[in-house]
Amino acid sequence: MTRLRDTLSKLRERKENAWTFEEFDLFLRRYERLGASTIRKRLTHVRFMAKRELHAMPVVLDGTREDIVNSFCAYVTMREEIDECATGALINDHKAIRCLGKFLGIPSDVWPTAPTQTAHEDLWLPSPEQVYDLLHANYGSKNSFENAQIRYLLAANFGFGVRAPSELFML
Repeated sequence: MTRLRDTLSKLRERKENAWTFEEFDLFLRRYERLGASTIRKRLTHVRFMAKRELHAMPVVLDGTREDIVNSFCAYVTMREEIDECATGALINDHKAIRCLGKFLGIPSDVWPTAPTQTAHEDLWLPSPEQVYDLLHANYGSKNSFENAQIRYLLAANFGFGVRAPSELFML
């Protein structure tokens, strides 16, 4: 608890927070070595979180580091409980603000924990009998090329598994 108080007191120190999105972009590109599409996503999310006309509790980007952390906590609470946003959107918000925090020198242990995505259990696996029926069914006439090709692809998929889309294309 004392370590957290010490960290929060460091955040309270008034530091000039004059940064631009171009500097943030350069940081993500040079120091974090992120790809162009990831950088674009992070910048878009940070800008989205700061829009005052969209949110009742926007993230304050032009305040102190403590203001950024506190406003993000309020923002996340608002998005989770009132807006009922999807878990994926909240995870992306957390990723973006952590990148900004790293850029501004905010310790990573002061951010709230990101929600976890639940695993979908609606995956359906066919039974061995169903696989047998699929492999021994006729697709079109028995001696046609299409019938042989479909049966061969099903056998390769169920028997060996396709490692890459290029393998399936080559077959």
